[in-house]
Amino acid sequence: MKKKARTLIILGAVLVVCIGAYIGVSVYNNAQAQKTADETKAAQIWSDGRGDPASIAYTAGDKTLSFTLEDGKWYVTDDRDFPLQQASLTNLATTVGSLSAVRTIDISSPLSVYGLDKPAYTVTAADAGGNTLTLLIGAENGGNYYAMAKDGNKIYTISDALVGDLKTDYLDMIALETIHSLSSTNVSAITVTAGGRSLKLDKHQNKDSTYTWFIVDGDTYTTADEFTTAATTDQSPQKYIDNAVTGLSSVSFSSCAAFKPTADDLKKFGLDAPQLTVNVDYADTTGTGTLDQATTTGTVSLLIGAALDDGSGYYAMLPGSSQVNVLPATAVTPLTDALAALGSGK
Repeated sequence: MKKKARTLIILGAVLVVCIGAYIGVSVYNNAQAQKTADETKAAQIWSDGRGDPASIAYTAGDKTLSFTLEDGKWYVTDDRDFPLQQASLTNLATTVGSLSAVRTIDISSPLSVYGLDKPAYTVTAADAGGNTLTLLIGAENGGNYYAMAKDGNKIYTISDALVGDLKTDYLDMIALETIHSLSSTNVSAITVTAGGRSLKLDKHQNKDSTYTWFIVDGDTYTTADEFTTAATTDQSPQKYIDNAVTGLSSVSFSSCAAFKPTADDLKKFGLDAPQLTVNVDYADTTGTGTLDQATTTGTVSLLIGAALDDGSGYYAMLPGSSQVNVLPATAVTPLTDALAALGSGK
C-alpha cells in the first residue's frame, strides 16, 4: 500500500513538472512569435496605417519628377498629356508600398557616414488620404542602400529595388509611339525622298503568286532585273530593294529624344527640314477562305533627321507627332543606299 502511494506521489510530481514545462514552452513560443511579429512590423517602412501610394515625387540630383494617380491611371503631375508608360509607375508604387528594411540601425555616427547628409535621392509618397512618407536614400552598401525617413531616428538599409525603379528622366518612362507592323509580305510600295532626289518602288503580284518589284520614274516602270545601276554600285537593284524591305520589317522606335519639341529641338535633331521622307504602303490580308478574306490598306510615313553621334540610329518622327524618337540605323541605312543607287534627280 505504501509502495502504491509512493508511486502515485512520484507520478503526480512528474505531471506537475510536465505541465510546468508545457506552460513554459508555450509562453516562450508566444513571446518569440510576438517578437517576430514586432520585428516584422518594425521592418516595414511604408506601412504604419498608410494605404497604397496615390502620388510619388522624387529628386535625383537637381531634377525632380512628380506623378499622380487619378481614376486608376498615373499621370505626370504637371503634364497630363505626357504618354506615361503605366508599368513604370505601377512597379514604382508597388515597390514603395511594400518597402521594408533589410536592417535597422540606431543613429550613432554622423549622417555623412551613410551618405544621408546629402542624399542621392529624396522620395516623397502619399496615399489618397494624404498620409505622407519622405524617404532619404544615401550611399550604396553591399548591394543595398542606406535610407531614413525625413526627421526619423533610425537608419535602414533597403534593397536596390527602389533605386532601380527611379528613372532620372520622364523620357525614360514614355510610352513610345508604335509603327504599323511591316514585312516582306505586306509592303506593297516604298517612296523615299531626300532633297531633290527620289525613289519609288512598286510591287506587283504575278499570275503564279510570285512578286516583281518595279522601279518607277514618272510613268516608266522598270523591273529590278532590267534596271541599270551606276558602275560604282556593288549590288544588284533587287538586292538594294530586298535590303530596304528587310530593314523596314518589324521596325520600331528604340527610344524617345524629345516630347513636344521646340523649334530649336527640331533644328538640333535635323527635323526642321527632314533629311529623308519615307512613305511605305502596306496591305494586310486576313482570313484564309475566298469568302472570308479581307484586305486593309494603309501608309506608314516617317520623317527622318540627323544621325546619332554614335551612328546607331537616326532621329525620326511620325508626321504631326509630339515625339522625336530614334529609329535604328539598320532600318534607315538600306533606304538611303537604295535611294543613292536607284533613285532619280539631283
